[in-house]
Amino acid sequence: MIAKQNILFILLILFLLTDCLAQTPGGEMKPLQSPVGFPVSNYTPYGYLDNPYHSMVHNRSGVIRSVPPLGFGFWKRQFRGSYGEGPRGYVNYLSLLQISVTIDTTRFIETDDFTKYGVKLYSAYHSKNIMSYDWRHEGVVFSLKYFLPRENSLVCLAEIENLSGAEKKIVVQVTNIYGLWETKWWGSNGLTAHYDPDMDAIVSKIWAYGDVFILAADWHSIARYATGSRKEWREWQCNGVKENRIRQIIKGPGTG
Repeated sequence: MIAKQNILFILLILFLLTDCLAQTPGGEMKPLQSPVGFPVSNYTPYGYLDNPYHSMVHNRSGVIRSVPPLGFGFWKRQFRGSYGEGPRGYVNYLSLLQISVTIDTTRFIETDDFTKYGVKLYSAYHSKNIMSYDWRHEGVVFSLKYFLPRENSLVCLAEIENLSGAEKKIVVQVTNIYGLWETKWWGSNGLTAHYDPDMDAIVSKIWAYGDVFILAADWHSIARYATGSRKEWREWQCNGVKENRIRQIIKGPGTG
């Protein structure tokens, strides 16, 4: 449990828009095939991805863990109850990749949204290397496949197939939640984020020193925002904002 006065985080969000035209089964679009040899089934939509670069003692690269309802992230913090503490590094944080989806006016942001619309969320592919979030709503099929292609890179492949026979407007909202450390260090009393138009990406870092994170996609983003307020983030998810916020600086408790 983190005391409220020690919480400091920044939420970086990219809005990606796609017009998902009506498609017919057997059309030209073919989803990416997961590696053969693993049985596709109805698995629980939560778990871990293997990070072979992570070591409790020699290289705390971070544990890759699911974030409800549709995310994954790096846990670079102390795990209470773990076997063997090991030397504890100064830099510690959570860096989470969270995805939300809007289909016309129907939003899937929180876990309760799936219950509200009677949608079953499951994982069709659930191995140590790849885990997917899968669901279907009003004839639109979604599959979000997470994997770690290399150290320090977390990728989500979003596959969307429209079988409804009607045109759909789909907005994919991608958020990087960064911060929430449990042990302060010198210079950890602030976060900064900036949108880079050349990369079409949002870059965030801790003031003095720490890991730098870049949030980007191969779809061009239509809006970009940064905030330190969960309430404001939620309002953006539901209502949108009139103008972009391409830079944000957040000061909080810390040392230095």
